Amino acid sequence: MPVSSVVYSDAEEAHSEMPHGTPDFGIASSKTTTYALADIAELAARIGSIVTFDRRGDIVWLDDFENGITKWSISAGTTGSSIAISTARARNGANSALLTGGSDGSFQVSMAHQHALQVASKLGMEISFHIVGTIKTLLFTANYFDGVNVHTAEFEWVQATEDLVIKDESDADVVVASSIGFSTLASMFNTLKLVYDIDTGKYVRLIVNNVTYDISATSFQVTANDEAPRVNVVLTLTSRSGQNDTTYVDDVIITQNEP
Repeated sequence: MPVSSVVYSDAEEAHSEMPHGTPDFGIASSKTTTYALADIAELAARIGSIVTFDRRGDIVWLDDFENGITKWSISAGTTGSSIAISTARARNGANSALLTGGSDGSFQVSMAHQHALQVASKLGMEISFHIVGTIKTLLFTANYFDGVNVHTAEFEWVQATEDLVIKDESDADVVVASSIGFSTLASMFNTLKLVYDIDTGKYVRLIVNNVTYDISATSFQVTANDEAPRVNVVLTLTSRSGQNDTTYVDDVIITQNEP
């Protein structure tokens, strides 16, 4: 039996090519015992993603330390300083990185990760950390190398004054907030996210747990540097003199295309 042809009017043909939305039984329909899920990011979060604190931006790289610390370069040259995987504390999963500062010299221990990045944009650096007791400072540095210059955004927490500090274009301290203490409860990881704009040379925002600080009036440092294009993040713990202070770090995330 021959198949009959159907001729559509212009209006009908145009309508047939338009998006039709979802069917009655799709995600917009009501449910009794379950809920519809329209956000794929939410799906990822529900099945164990570490990206649950601030979901803005596109993920470039992340590390939950479940596979060791081989993604990092370690600098631990002072007495008693070290970085090792620990199962004593974790924000997610079973592991975190335990940083132990030196008792002499620079009193510092640091870890750095290098990562290729296609384009400059608003970049984000998110880190979660657990303060065990008393330390001197925690410094978080994000460097973007473009082949001509290095763009350096830095955040530091000084425990003695409980100041949140960023570094401006002249490498001077700019106090964002004071009297900001961090909980030392055994299961408590504090989370911060620093966002900075390579195109404008300015910071964007600093999120510290439940508080967001507008730091867009401050420029970060840009200096001549012809090293290969990349982004790197550096975590540095400075211990007190004569002490080997410790801090746990977990769930490090680099983002691009931040709003």
